[in-house]
Amino acid sequence: MSVASIVLFDFGDVIATWDAAARLAEYARLSNLSPEAVEERLATDGFWLATDRGAFTGDEMERRINELLGCDLSRDELVRLQAHAFTVRPEMVRLAQEVAASARVGI
Repeated sequence: MSVASIVLFDFGDVIATWDAAARLAEYARLSNLSPEAVEERLATDGFWLATDRGAFTGDEMERRINELLGCDLSRDELVRLQAHAFTVRPEMVRLAQEVAASARVGI
């Protein structure tokens, strides 16, 4: 039996739980829009899905989010908003650390 040389852990919903509602609520608060309006605007023309697939640079995402929400949020604010949606799962971090003792780990 062969042993894995690398083990990949997905970040969203594996290393950390994902709660889009928390992020939408923060976007809504900062843009003075309802969470529903934020979601509708960010889902426009597949933008949200494309960002999840890495189709945009950080600069492109920053510009487009501000355009869609009618805001002027800084890169730091947008990073903080993204972090609002994640809660790290310590047990999965420990598991990744344990696996790293015998194989390369990617997250």
